[in-house]
Amino acid sequence: MDTVENGMHELDTTTLHPVFPQRLDWSSLIGLFILNFGALELALSDILKLRTKPKSRKAVAKKKFNEKIQHLKLLVDQHSSMVEKRNAWNALIGRMQTIRDLRNHICHSTLVHRVTQDMTEMRQELCATQDLGADLPDALKVSFDELLRQNQLLSDMLNGLAELAHECGGPYKPIEGTQPVDGMWTLDARRY
Repeated sequence: MDTVENGMHELDTTTLHPVFPQRLDWSSLIGLFILNFGALELALSDILKLRTKPKSRKAVAKKKFNEKIQHLKLLVDQHSSMVEKRNAWNALIGRMQTIRDLRNHICHSTLVHRVTQDMTEMRQELCATQDLGADLPDALKVSFDELLRQNQLLSDMLNGLAELAHECGGPYKPIEGTQPVDGMWTLDARRY
């Protein structure tokens, strides 16, 4: 049965743990990041579906990650159970946007080998393909250790999302002054 149908209040988040492979190399670490990002997107979709009109739930699941974040921002401002935790939600939304940017960087990068300035060490980094020809100081390069750290932050974010959603309770009950727009309940600006 779908989590949305059961309600997030029945979801036990104590068993959520990061997925770690037996062998940790670039391939497994990148795959791990993508899998954990997918779990984050699924949890976000479940939260949005729970607070969306029943006939619009499938449309919410098909939206792009960034669109889902925008819908979550609307809900945080208008959902009665989410308003009191607005600061926590907004901090989490900011972290989700940052991790989304990293996911996009990883998807458009390649693994490069660089020799340090003093020629004593070889480093491997994920670097965006458009930055390969130039050694730009502001080019985003992701090291193995940084990606490992981001994986842990991603799994912590997943746990935080589940806990925050659990604290904010069940299905969306529109407050006075709201109306359905694109399947989401939003404030009717004409009334204010």
